[in-house]
Amino acid sequence: MGLRNALRLATAAQTVLPSPLEAEDIPPAVRVAFGLGGGDVARVSRADAMTIPAVRRGRSIIAGIIGTAPMIATRGSSMDRVPRPLLEAPEANTTRQHWLTWTVDDLLFYGVSWSLVTLRDAQGFPMQVRRLRHDQVAVDLGSGRVYVDGKPADDRDLIRFDGPDEGVLNYGYRTLRTALLLDEAVRRFARLEIPLGVLKLKEGARELSQPDVEALVDTFEAARQERNTAYLNAAVDYETVAFDAERVQLAEARQFQAVEIARMMNLSPRWVAAPSGDSMTYSNVAAERRDLVDTSLASYVAALEQRLTMGDVTPRGHVVRLDLSEYLRGDTLTALQAAEVGVRIGATTADEVRASVLALPALPPKDNLSTSPFAQVGLPALIAAGVVTPTEARKLLGLDGPAPTPPPAPAPVPDEETA
Repeated sequence: MGLRNALRLATAAQTVLPSPLEAEDIPPAVRVAFGLGGGDVARVSRADAMTIPAVRRGRSIIAGIIGTAPMIATRGSSMDRVPRPLLEAPEANTTRQHWLTWTVDDLLFYGVSWSLVTLRDAQGFPMQVRRLRHDQVAVDLGSGRVYVDGKPADDRDLIRFDGPDEGVLNYGYRTLRTALLLDEAVRRFARLEIPLGVLKLKEGARELSQPDVEALVDTFEAARQERNTAYLNAAVDYETVAFDAERVQLAEARQFQAVEIARMMNLSPRWVAAPSGDSMTYSNVAAERRDLVDTSLASYVAALEQRLTMGDVTPRGHVVRLDLSEYLRGDTLTALQAAEVGVRIGATTADEVRASVLALPALPPKDNLSTSPFAQVGLPALIAAGVVTPTEARKLLGLDGPAPTPPPAPAPVPDEETA
């Protein structure tokens, strides 16, 4: 027996689930209607899944947002940053955002992601990696040996990221297949040329030959292009065909399936533009984003942070985290209002706020003004703390030009005795 027959190779994360949907679980009428025939429900490839709008949007939300987060290494529990080349540019000839987004993509669809170390520093820690496509990796289920492009790989050079579950292609294939079948049904209906009306001979009228029927229909349609009013003799009737566009589009069923896909991806339906039916409201953008991170993104973020912190990737005593603060801070005005509290209690400085929120350099001491005409929006505290100048505050509010000069104080009323 050759090596190929001796090894039981299985693509990583393509494990067969123990309870596939059997053909008898699907009603016969449904099997006939959707052309399923016998056997199990077919698995769905990532390429096919991404043709479903709800899946594509959900992937963009989860992988896209995490992909924008900077990766930061700190010493232990302190906030002292430690430069790590792997975290700044993980893969050669591409951006950090691209590598991170596609790593999360693997976790979302397959439940696992692999990267191969291509460059190490003097201490032996990875400096650069190459993300491996799902079809490049195979695992011998008996020995646990990993093969990359058909060749054995050194375990020391492999970094495996394990997701929070088996991936949507493994546990959600029935939901995805249903969405694809609904989409195909709509396309079939769209290709049908349903007549808007039917010409019928009245009872007792002489039956027409096929050439006469075609001539009658052609004449009737040609006349409709010239005028809206029609005339029919006593032998012919015209009946309109009832046509329900909403039923043909399967709108309700497709909306329901979009909600199911959102649930499968652990997203609120509103994130995939599906009807949610809930009464959840948020006071601002930051609160809504906080909810998304806590309920949907946190498990993927933790999987990445904890794997990158392990001793084969990062020196002992260093902690890797993904910084989502820029995404969470919401709009600029809300961020500045929160920053004002931070400056007041000593948690941050005015220069740090200017750099992180406004991307502005530190203010010279002479520009640290403490007066402002914008009392109605709460900006004086920011100006008093040295975060912004009155002119910058006007720009934040969408106002042009310098701050107006405060009106002069009214002249004192002379005392009658003095007068």
